[in-house]
Amino acid sequence: MQSDATTVSQYLAELPADRRAALEAVRRTILANLPTGYEEAMNWGMITYQVPLARYPDTYNGQPLAYAALASQKNHMAVYLTGIYMDDEARQRFEAAYRATGRATCPKDGGAMVLTPVVSGST
Repeated sequence: MQSDATTVSQYLAELPADRRAALEAVRRTILANLPTGYEEAMNWGMITYQVPLARYPDTYNGQPLAYAALASQKNHMAVYLTGIYMDDEARQRFEAAYRATGRATCPKDGGAMVLTPVVSGST
């Protein structure tokens, strides 16, 4: 579900307590590892980690370049790792490491990998 929140604090405050706690835990990890030059913002109705337009204004759509995002959707919570697609070798390493956890499935038709969240109390 897309939020109309304009700040990260506002977005998190809208969430039920269990989802807020889960997204805050992932958010802390992202912020602790976010490369210099990226910013946390609200964009596309979710928390995004992006290259600010002030740093790289020449984008195809006039929007900041998304690196990662967090969202609470209707039936699940999501971590969008758009930056992983910038480097095919890095993506393959990530997918292999995640498959090794036993919490991921990949369709035989070559579709997108489905990542099951590893959050305390998740099923």
